[in-house]
Amino acid sequence: IIDLLGTPKNEEMRGCCDGALKHVLKSPHRSPSIHRFYSLITHPQNQESIPLLLEMLKFDPEKRITIDNALKHTFLEDGRMRFHSCMCSCCHSITFHGRRERVFCLELDPVHSNPFDAQWEKEMSLKSMFQFREILYDYITKRNPLYGIPLCINTNAASYGEFVSSTVAQPSELPPSPNAWQ
Repeated sequence: IIDLLGTPKNEEMRGCCDGALKHVLKSPHRSPSIHRFYSLITHPQNQESIPLLLEMLKFDPEKRITIDNALKHTFLEDGRMRFHSCMCSCCHSITFHGRRERVFCLELDPVHSNPFDAQWEKEMSLKSMFQFREILYDYITKRNPLYGIPLCINTNAASYGEFVSSTVAQPSELPPSPNAWQ
């Protein structure tokens, strides 16, 4: 992050843990090289992601974009519509006058009953990396999924075939093979 955004100012580091502060202070000063973000983006439509990333990666949590504002960012609109058009379980398709149409849910970005508390980040910034890793793991594994439905891969999604043939898909996520291999 420092390679891309440059060395943070002292006032941006006020909430950091001692280890991070010492690391930044002993490292040579780096100037921002935001142009590298643009060189990493290969698809022109993804250029909109850079302002969002810059807002999300601000060192000072008080100046960082809020979760609600990040979700409203224009970069996420296309992905949200793609998700709700074929992958989600909250919307459904119907046949109307012989045509298949999608009926969207009323709330495309529902609010979790136990939302993330920003104070948690402030408390975690005082922990060591190892303490933070353990606390974060416990937090994620004990958190209840939205509406009691665990996150799973939609095998009916238009891009499922591409996903299965990618290097991202894990064997445990793939459906059983139709062939009886010995």
